[in-house]
Amino acid sequence: MTAASPLWLWGVGLTLGFPLLAIVLGELIHRLRRRVLAVANTVSLVRNVLLPWWCRSFSWSTCSAWIRRRASSNPCRRSSGSA
Repeated sequence: MTAASPLWLWGVGLTLGFPLLAIVLGELIHRLRRRVLAVANTVSLVRNVLLPWWCRSFSWSTCSAWIRRRASSNPCRRSSGSA
């Protein structure tokens, strides 16, 4: 496996997982509202607010960690002490 494979897996996971989870939560909200259950508002909040925040924060933290790891392991990069 290459160093880019975890980033690739995160990309596939977010590309497939986010829409799938949004659809499943939407269907759950529809069924809960049809039965007039108050928990539908909470599930709606999770789908509309927390799900996008979670995907954005985890994708950004994963990408930035990967970039920092790649930059620190770059053998071509000169250290600040050498001329």
